[in-house]
Amino acid sequence: MAEATGGRYYGAQDREALGHAVTQAALTRIPYTVFDEKGTKVAVGFAGPLAQDLPPGLYKVVVQAGDHQLTKNVAITRGVDAAVTVSVRAGVFELR
Repeated sequence: MAEATGGRYYGAQDREALGHAVTQAALTRIPYTVFDEKGTKVAVGFAGPLAQDLPPGLYKVVVQAGDHQLTKNVAITRGVDAAVTVSVRAGVFELR
């Protein structure tokens, strides 16, 4: 039904899974922060199609997805696009 109507389906087999499903369904904006190698905050925003232009270097991306804080180290090289994707797999948020 969800697929046919363009909606989303969130399954839950127990109380914990239901809590995660409600969190996923309620998220409309996922905030992120980017830190450089020295730990200095260099960018903040919300996940989506808008990109941050960063000079080449090593960065740590921190994403707050509901009650989960996720981190990923990213290397930016000149002339190469880099992207971090927030996804849900088996009811758990992950960064790729």
